[in-house]
Amino acid sequence: MSDQRQDELYSGDSSYKFVDELIKNKDKTLRIVSPYISNHYTRMLLNMKRRKDIRIITSNISLEYRNSLLKEFLGLGRFKRYMHLIAIFTVAAVFAFWIRFLGIGLLATLFDIITIALFYMAYRRRMEARLRVKIADKKFVHEKLYIGDSAAITGSANLTFNGMHKNIEHIERTNDQRKVSELARHFDELWKST
Repeated sequence: MSDQRQDELYSGDSSYKFVDELIKNKDKTLRIVSPYISNHYTRMLLNMKRRKDIRIITSNISLEYRNSLLKEFLGLGRFKRYMHLIAIFTVAAVFAFWIRFLGIGLLATLFDIITIALFYMAYRRRMEARLRVKIADKKFVHEKLYIGDSAAITGSANLTFNGMHKNIEHIERTNDQRKVSELARHFDELWKST
């Protein structure tokens, strides 16, 4: 990892030595494509978001893969609850106005406005976060790609504890800036199309 070779091939059960170094280094950006992301790595990335601008492309399966933490970060359950509350308060307000209970209708409208404001603030906070996640739902993302400013890693290792610490995986690490830039462009195209 500290040698000066441009490209390095690795096969074995310790891919984490390369990927963890890339996640924790001093680069300002980190781009990840992995169909599976475990809680172990979600925690690591959440801790790094203060220091790095992180973008992740993953699959729907990653949300169900022993990974309530990624689902929680995305706030999927919270947004559904907001939408349910908005619907309930809107129906209550309309019904109250229809049967001429103006006080209840105004109260339901006020709760509706408060819920919409909370939803908007949560949504805006998520959009401004330094850790952004896109879920590829049209096609299954099988690619594994980890890109920093100074190096990039491609190969077979998912961003899971098993993929990095237990499975025999094959990866290629490069610090050739031409290749790193090429992979970053590829990531940007995938990000726009996801």
